[in-house]
Amino acid sequence: MKKLAIIGFAVIGLAAGAFAQGGFYIDNTASPNGVTLDGNFYDGPAGMEVWYKNDALGLNVAAINSLAGTPSEAYSAMTGFTLATSFTSVAVSGGGFSLGDLRITGPSGTSPITIAVAMWQGTANSFGSATRAGVLAWLQPVNNFVTSGTLGDPYFSDAPAGFQAANLELAPVPEPTTLALAGIGAAALMIFRRRK
Repeated sequence: MKKLAIIGFAVIGLAAGAFAQGGFYIDNTASPNGVTLDGNFYDGPAGMEVWYKNDALGLNVAAINSLAGTPSEAYSAMTGFTLATSFTSVAVSGGGFSLGDLRITGPSGTSPITIAVAMWQGTANSFGSATRAGVLAWLQPVNNFVTSGTLGDPYFSDAPAGFQAANLELAPVPEPTTLALAGIGAAALMIFRRRK
């Protein structure tokens, strides 16, 4: 009988772990920071991808955020992340947006997960086809809504970092340095061609 009880508890524990799911609100309206364009809070349409990684330490956060001025590099730095959802018509007002509750399978219980939000200006279909874009990463608290279904999911503003600490700047894509390098290369080709 004792073995059956232990096996029963083990099975229940494994099942609860297997069905662990995390939820949070995609909403930064209560945060002091937001989406910016040329240093001002952005108003207009945007696209967004929400990526996550089961990493309660946020090991990629500093690397991603250090590349804020080079959106393509920041996007490439999201190694090991899983796309949770994407939107192509987000209404951003005063740098803020509210897209409701996101519940995803994969996060382990109520431990924080690393979130990376990739946004782009306008109605382009993807980050790669945008002319201005940005990425912001942080540790996001989540609610395991399977085991605690009555608790509300946390908002982006419940995280001590992310939009609480920084703006997501929509920078030019490709970056100005890429355009400058292309210009220098074209000028060099013209000079060498002229010499022949």
